[in-house]
Amino acid sequence: ETMGRLRVFSWLNCGTLLGWWRQCSIIDNDPDIDLLHWNAMDVYPIMVKEFLDHPELFTIRKLKIDYGPFERTPGGQEGLYLKVDVKGGQNVDLYFNYEHKLYDTRHIGDNTISEFDLTDIVSSADLHGYLVYVPCSDNVIHRYNLLEYGKDYMKPR
Repeated sequence: ETMGRLRVFSWLNCGTLLGWWRQCSIIDNDPDIDLLHWNAMDVYPIMVKEFLDHPELFTIRKLKIDYGPFERTPGGQEGLYLKVDVKGGQNVDLYFNYEHKLYDTRHIGDNTISEFDLTDIVSSADLHGYLVYVPCSDNVIHRYNLLEYGKDYMKPR
């Protein structure tokens, strides 16, 4: 609701995307919902202010510029990340992507993957009665899950 009101477009990412792809559900015991957004340097401060202005609804658990594998490009750009506890709801991890590309620094140098273009049409899907947004192309979803979770990503751990 907050993202819609702020007109911030987001779609499923990480474990939430894997759960939707693998089993049309949220993965059991997954502690949060993972959402991805295009780089939103102009919107990020507004989102932070919104969360801070409503402590009855939100608690920001992590507010940072992250140097993790999905938040830093080979060119050294920094990414943004928010971990928000939602009172009475599911906690949310908010990730921001740069230049519509996914860079995975874990694979740089081993000649497996350095980057791939995530520019894809984003479509809607049903997840337990909720309208969610996901990349449209099976190939993009497969490549993302393969990159993030390895070749056996369809097998629950």
